[in-house]
Amino acid sequence: MKIQKCEPASSLVKSIVNFVSQSRGLRFLESGTDELIICQSVDGKYLKVNTNTINEVLPRKDSNEELFLQVNFSDGKKVILTENLIGFKPAIYSDLDMNRLPKVVTTPDLISFIEVLEDSLYDTEVSMDEIEDVKQYFESVLMGAEAIGFNLICERIWIARLLNHQISTGNS
Repeated sequence: MKIQKCEPASSLVKSIVNFVSQSRGLRFLESGTDELIICQSVDGKYLKVNTNTINEVLPRKDSNEELFLQVNFSDGKKVILTENLIGFKPAIYSDLDMNRLPKVVTTPDLISFIEVLEDSLYDTEVSMDEIEDVKQYFESVLMGAEAIGFNLICERIWIARLLNHQISTGNS
């Protein structure tokens, strides 16, 4: 079933509301005619969606036959709503090998990169180039999340403090 963009916006919003209302890990902080605020239970991160920018909503199934929604916006951006998470594309960042990142990432992926970075900063076997790669992959996921509307100032502060601590203690 494909929900066409020619349907009234209220129909597109209703399909999102129905999906999120029935999901295990997503909930609404607020839902109105002009804005939906969808929160992920796993990390408390939320996404504000201007309902007037929704272009189409496409029900899909993953390889395990689990239903998810692909939400396309009029500006060309997309998000994936699953049972538990909101997925998005990582941002293209400098000369990174983007094939090393999944095509769809989530905000919990940021924690994984922070953990790898923390471990790498204190491992004398890890090169500065490897640490720089991890920082850039983190930034790619972070910028992708911010591009679709997540507020990740806390993660920016966390990584800045981690890197400043590493520089001030001379560990590298």
